[in-house]
Amino acid sequence: MKTAIFYFSGTGNNLYVGRKIAEGLGGAKVYPFKEILKGEITIQTFDRILFCVPSYYSHVPNFVQKIIQTIEFERTQKIYSIVVCGGNRGHAIEDLRDVISKSNGCVCGEYMVMLPGNYILSYGGLPRIVVQVERFFADKKIKRIVKAIVHNNARMLNRPGLFYRKSDEPRLKKAISEFATIGAHFTVSNECVGCGTCVNVCPVNNIAMSNRKPTFGQECQQCMACIQWCPARAIDYEGKASARKRYHHPEITVKDIRKEKL
Repeated sequence: MKTAIFYFSGTGNNLYVGRKIAEGLGGAKVYPFKEILKGEITIQTFDRILFCVPSYYSHVPNFVQKIIQTIEFERTQKIYSIVVCGGNRGHAIEDLRDVISKSNGCVCGEYMVMLPGNYILSYGGLPRIVVQVERFFADKKIKRIVKAIVHNNARMLNRPGLFYRKSDEPRLKKAISEFATIGAHFTVSNECVGCGTCVNVCPVNNIAMSNRKPTFGQECQQCMACIQWCPARAIDYEGKASARKRYHHPEITVKDIRKEKL
């Protein structure tokens, strides 16, 4: 069965999950979401499609939803959703189900995988032992997901995440609406060496170099890739990240996450 796995990842969690599932399924191709925009991938040629995406403020990134809206699925395709988050998937599964349905697709399996969160504007990286424990249980969950898919025994997650409250929705939507504004006001210290790592890891092409310093556009999804991967710790927002521990998945390198230009 020809299988494609599409991921959106800032610090490597979703890329890691996508790769592990591909290993378990055998022969699956793993692509970043931005590859769809190039028009070189014919989605309809795949029998099975998996989406590995994060939950940001209880929702799927707008960038991901916009890309899925451009796809016209075949009704015969088997589609699976995997939300990777630090503990609260919120409404992300429902987001994926809705946008896929509007593109003529039908989701036949939904899953959640927990890995350490990365929103450094609110908290720093977790202790190493916690990261190891979460990875251990994530690996076990990934094996169960692969087994369920292989044996056509997929499950559906018919309720929002445990910590999601509908009464929080106005606050969540307001925060999401401010993502671009926050990203456009990231600051760069004199520690910046002009290496361009931030440009290369941004999954939505929101960063450019000007006079050997990064400048930020209005499409930020708050994936935190630029802050987390900066080798000089030069990128910040209102001093919130400067003293906090950085995080990326321990098995994902900056070369793994580096993007190609669209």
